[in-house]
Amino acid sequence: MVPLLRPVMTSSIRCKQVVLLSACLALSFDAAYALTGNEWQSMNGSWRAGYVAGVLDGWSEAASKEVMEGKSDSVWIKALSCITTRKITYRQVVAITEKYVKEHPEEWDKDASTLVYRSVAQTCQITTK
Repeated sequence: MVPLLRPVMTSSIRCKQVVLLSACLALSFDAAYALTGNEWQSMNGSWRAGYVAGVLDGWSEAASKEVMEGKSDSVWIKALSCITTRKITYRQVVAITEKYVKEHPEEWDKDASTLVYRSVAQTCQITTK
């Protein structure tokens, strides 16, 4: 079985920030709204980190469902397996994403979650079919 990402938050403040960010995002956007790279960059560092944590948690849920369905080669499972195997922290994923976004201004109009995935895929050398 593929180990799923469940890193431990190192402080209660970080947990509160993630919860606050999640609540604010849920209340402030339409159902089909997706945060862009431009918007993600305009957030302060704590909010960007909370966003990335939410994206990774979403991947974990998606991967869990796929594992239960007998799938083992999805992009979520590959990304989470790399993160888990290499012991990459949330903080590192944020730094990796910030570096990727900075180096790819042509993609700032894309969904921020897509940019998080692309940054992890580049770091982990994940190719899609």
